[in-house]
Amino acid sequence: MLKNKLTERYAAAEAVAAPKEERENLFKSSTLKQAALEGNIDEGKVEIGQAIGLIDDLPPAGELVRRLVADCAAALARLQKLQGA
Repeated sequence: MLKNKLTERYAAAEAVAAPKEERENLFKSSTLKQAALEGNIDEGKVEIGQAIGLIDDLPPAGELVRRLVADCAAALARLQKLQGA
């Protein structure tokens, strides 16, 4: 999960060895729906692990757009070759 207010409170509870029930209640007080559907990324559970392994670098926005355009152009070129075959 992404670090946010929820994870900060949970980490603080762990740091002071809060009882398991207290930590479970804290965890249950938040949902993925809060973050994913309602946009509350401060209190919701934000899952990020699914694609984190695919990130190799953090390019500036302009470079990212250039890469996306180049990837799109390459895909379109492959598609045109397939249509011509």
